[in-house]
Amino acid sequence: ITNSLEATTLACRATYSDIYNNPVFTVIQGWPCLSSKRCKSCILYSDTSASMPWPCSYTDYQVCTVKNNAGFTNHLCSMFFDAFDFIPTGVAVPNITDWESGTNPSAKSTCYSSFPDIQAYNDCWLSHECSTTPSSSNLSSLLDQTNPLLDKDFLRSIGAGISPCEIRKEKERGGYCRRTRGWSMLSSLPFNLPPQFGSCEYANKNFKSADECIAWYHRNALLLHVFYEELQVNSYTQGASYTLVSLISDISGHAGLWLGISVVSMVEILSLFVMVISNFVCGRNIIIDKENVQREADKRNERESREL
Repeated sequence: ITNSLEATTLACRATYSDIYNNPVFTVIQGWPCLSSKRCKSCILYSDTSASMPWPCSYTDYQVCTVKNNAGFTNHLCSMFFDAFDFIPTGVAVPNITDWESGTNPSAKSTCYSSFPDIQAYNDCWLSHECSTTPSSSNLSSLLDQTNPLLDKDFLRSIGAGISPCEIRKEKERGGYCRRTRGWSMLSSLPFNLPPQFGSCEYANKNFKSADECIAWYHRNALLLHVFYEELQVNSYTQGASYTLVSLISDISGHAGLWLGISVVSMVEILSLFVMVISNFVCGRNIIIDKENVQREADKRNERESREL
């Protein structure tokens, strides 16, 4: 599932966790939501029977200033509608042209040049920009729109008067309903792409119909949502733990430490060994000149006698 989400879509869950994790909202990310906004998500209130405020806040109501900063969240509407599409279900919709784009009340107001008198100007605001329009709490009523935010095939499959928390029960698309603080909610629906190769709707020959395929996977499949912040890559290499160089170093080091053997000592031992072998091999061929030896001995005795 996470592989099919864009990086910006995943980042939205962290940036707007107060919306995605809020039981008051039902957040549909991906199909059947057809949003083209940055987070690819459609937002609607889970409980359509309650009178809920507008999900975001405006700051430039010039007459009915009580409406400023009166949204359910602290997000400004210009930022909210840059990331999300909102489906008003039982909510009073402000009388703002192109509110879906995050337009501010005074941006396209017609009460500037038409009424130079201050009282007429205020009355114009109260009757136009400050007014609201009720919205239907029935999701199937979105079929009447030219370009609804939810897929029309999906809207045709749901019953009249269905609540956002019953979407999973009707469509078997995953998710679950639970009661939290008195609010009925639907967890964020899994990111389902439009029918592609391998899906139940794409020429699946293992089941008689797409509904049977979906029902089978609903009973037997386990859906995991995996989110990660960063990946750590560890590289391992295998090599000799004890090399020949280490062996020679250890032998020479221990020999010098415990036996007192140095390089000079090794040369002297080798020289002694060569001399012994040479004497053993060539010793019989050596002839001693006794007269010369006696003559040298006499000279040494004479020198010693003179010194005395």
